[in-house]
Amino acid sequence: MAKSLRSKSRRRNVKAKREIYNAKAIEQLKKTLGLTKAAQKIRRAEIMKDLTEMTAAIEASNKNSAAKNSDDIIMIENGKGPDEDEGKLKDGQHPVWKSQRKIKALKKVQKLKKKKQKKIAKAKTKGGKNKK
Repeated sequence: MAKSLRSKSRRRNVKAKREIYNAKAIEQLKKTLGLTKAAQKIRRAEIMKDLTEMTAAIEASNKNSAAKNSDDIIMIENGKGPDEDEGKLKDGQHPVWKSQRKIKALKKVQKLKKKKQKKIAKAKTKGGKNKK
């Protein structure tokens, strides 16, 4: 970089301008984003209002669905649901917490079991004759 007096003064002036413009730009951004103190108070009030409404709605829905979910939970614990080997809920859906990989693996196992049962049933109907 140049070392002359003129270039030093230019760099000094550019630096001073940059500081001024950066401060103005930051103030403008705060105004556009609504980060002023008054805007923050208003936002906080809106957020608190929304949170109270949401919690009231969630509590109401939990009361209604508590009885429905208890049936599903009992059914899973007892293992007396449809397709109990596949681990499905009462409505035939897999639980939310079960991963897609696990579901695919279970489907594979079920396919193999069904295939094996068909083979055994077929052998019984033929009389168990061996081929040469």
